[in-house]
Amino acid sequence: VLHYNWDIMFEDLKRFKESHSHCMVPQSFNGMSSDLPSSLGNWVSLQRGQLHKKLEITGNDMYIDRRERLDSLGFVWEDVKTKTWNIMFDALKKYKDEHGNFKVPTTLTVNVNGTKPQSLSNWVWLQRATVSEKALENDPIYLDRKCRLDEISFVWEKDSVIQVQNWEKMFQCLKKYKDKNGHCRVARNYDEKCEGLPTSLGKWVAEQ
Repeated sequence: VLHYNWDIMFEDLKRFKESHSHCMVPQSFNGMSSDLPSSLGNWVSLQRGQLHKKLEITGNDMYIDRRERLDSLGFVWEDVKTKTWNIMFDALKKYKDEHGNFKVPTTLTVNVNGTKPQSLSNWVWLQRATVSEKALENDPIYLDRKCRLDEISFVWEKDSVIQVQNWEKMFQCLKKYKDKNGHCRVARNYDEKCEGLPTSLGKWVAEQ
């Protein structure tokens, strides 16, 4: 078990901040050819994971002081991956608010943590590919992410899949119409909708 001298590690973090202009020390930090300890990344991760919990449980003045000292450095309480996810989520929410859909163009990028701009459409694809599956495994991080995406009515299936499914629904609706009326000549102004789909059966038939 590693035991840290908190004040010494804090001074090391200050030196890291002076060199890199941020406090986001990766957990895999190995000293980077400097005299900083390789354990600095683990120590930073420990502060994120435990300091707030200890403060909530104890209310101890020592933990209040430590939090304030870290805040004075601009300490990021979210880990890098979580911070990145939140930035990308906010960008997607803004896009949805402005455009009313999730059809993000491949050219749209987002600046994240001063690194190379990341593709928002690639990020959307990744959420579809991973979040629901991980949430089914009761992973708390992905359960939270799925809940937040659901709150903005995120479309979990690709548009092409949805279009096929909607076409099948309309086709089944047309079959029911034929069974009832004996023909498929649906008037364009026939405005009955099928299973909550926005397009009326008459308009859909006219477009086929």
